[in-house]
Amino acid sequence: SPSIEIMSKGQYHRNDLIGKSMYDFYPNTEERQALLSALQERGSVTDFEVTLRNRDGSQIPCSISSKIRFDAQGRPEKILGSMRDITKRRQAEEKLIKSEGKFRAIFDNASDGMFLVDLNARKFFMCNAACAKMLGYAQEEFLTLDIADIHPGEDMHFIGEQIGKFSRGEEGIRSDMRFKRKDGSIFAADLSPALLTIAEKKYLLIIFKDITERRRAESE
Repeated sequence: SPSIEIMSKGQYHRNDLIGKSMYDFYPNTEERQALLSALQERGSVTDFEVTLRNRDGSQIPCSISSKIRFDAQGRPEKILGSMRDITKRRQAEEKLIKSEGKFRAIFDNASDGMFLVDLNARKFFMCNAACAKMLGYAQEEFLTLDIADIHPGEDMHFIGEQIGKFSRGEEGIRSDMRFKRKDGSIFAADLSPALLTIAEKKYLLIIFKDITERRRAESE
């Protein structure tokens, strides 16, 4: 069942929630579908950020951790999980980022693609216009994606290992990597990573540049 404590901070009470579909509480259908897709693909999610709607229409940023429970025949039976209100965390993150005027100006206006990855949730936290354009997505759409959506499937084991090394402070992530656009096409990119701490959370900053033309010239 949903976390009653979170909902009751607004106008919901237990009797308002029991028997209702969780679909009733998602104002953003893309977020809901992204969560369901992640559950179907991985069987569980940890610290998956979504926005839920309160009875009065206000919206609550939440973090969901859940997993699919299967019956004896291996069929999905129910989803077990918990959620927590991350309003204060989100406000702290936004306040800190907005206060970093130089970083934000450089980030937003850079010609190279740039994005931030939340290392705990393995989800995108920010992206600039160049990143979204290079990969064929709107910026809002890009932030609903998973890391696996922007890289070829056969590269994901290696990428997962590299991100794990980087999050532990070890040397990882090489200077070139393959990216996948929304239309499925693949391109090689020169990549520069950096580890940032924002509101006591670790983020991986990735700066990348399409080097397709450079590779073609080298080949010729």
